[in-house]
Amino acid sequence: MVLLNKIGYISSGDMKTFYLKIVHDIDNTGGYYILFSKDFNDLYAETYDEWYLNLEELTGRFSDFNVEWIS
Repeated sequence: MVLLNKIGYISSGDMKTFYLKIVHDIDNTGGYYILFSKDFNDLYAETYDEWYLNLEELTGRFSDFNVEWIS
């Protein structure tokens, strides 16, 4: 399940132990970002992002993770 603007914890997959948040970038690119962070409350935490053109591409990538939604 893909939830926008919610934070989840990745319990397995290639980004295991990261938190993620999915954002729809409707105003700039029209696509979707997956934001990854070791800790969204720490400005200096390890972070990554990935951009996807549409929900189909995003859902394909998202299926690589097991996510526990926490907020």
